[in-house]
Amino acid sequence: MTVTTNPITNGTPVVTDSVDTAIIAKKELEQRKLESLLSKSDALEMSQSSENNLDSVPSNDTIPADGTGVVHLDPWLGPWKDEIRYRYNVAKDWIDKFNKCEGGLDQFSKVCAPRI
Repeated sequence: MTVTTNPITNGTPVVTDSVDTAIIAKKELEQRKLESLLSKSDALEMSQSSENNLDSVPSNDTIPADGTGVVHLDPWLGPWKDEIRYRYNVAKDWIDKFNKCEGGLDQFSKVCAPRI
């Protein structure tokens, strides 16, 4: 009987019948690492081949400044473009009020934060 550390469980001591079990565990860990790398590579490739990836976004000078630029990333949001524009303007108005009356969101959040 042999006590070894299990590489799969981050070094937890494991009692094995033989050293072969530790070798098998090490090979399984290497296989999992390889599978993880392959899945990340596949995900990156799928993302880059997608029609709405970040690389397909037009340069900043063509993205509207009214909050609807997100539609370039996700065309499914197109039907809600007017609502997105409205909500963006409401949020912008509130941020402008905080900046004017409270010295900004950062200052406002520090003043109202409870002291512990």
